Amino acid sequence: MTKKYFKTAFIYALFGLFIGAFYREYTRIIGFKGITTLGLAHTHSLVLGFFLFIILALTAKSLDLKEDKKEKRFYTTYNFALVLVIGTLIARGFYQIYGLNNSAISAAISGIAGLGHIAISFAFYFLYSYLKDYIG
Repeated sequence: MTKKYFKTAFIYALFGLFIGAFYREYTRIIGFKGITTLGLAHTHSLVLGFFLFIILALTAKSLDLKEDKKEKRFYTTYNFALVLVIGTLIARGFYQIYGLNNSAISAAISGIAGLGHIAISFAFYFLYSYLKDYIG
C-alpha cells in the first residue's frame, strides 16, 4: 500500500508541475494579464494530491496499514473527487481567460466543483474511519 500511495503522489506531482508550467506559459503566450483559477490547479494538485499521498505513504509505512474495503473506498472516492475539482478549476480558468459570459456554463462548473468538494469530504470521512481502526 505504501508503494500505491507513493506512485499516486508521484503522478499528482508530475501533473501539478505540468499544469503550473502550462498556466504560466499559456497565459504569457496569449497575453492574458488577468486573474484566473487555472493557476489554482497547480497548488491543488501538489497539496491535495502530492503532499497528502506522501504523508499517507509514510503513515502506511509506520503504522503497517493494510488494504481493505475502507481504504479502497477512501482511495477511489478521493481520487475521483480530486480529479473532478482540479478539472473544474481548469475549466473555470479557461472560462475566465476567454472572458466567456454564459451563466449556464458558469453554474454548471460551480455545481460540478461543489459535488467534487462534497465527495472529498466523504473521502476524508472514509480515511478517518479507516485510520481510526489502527489508531484506536
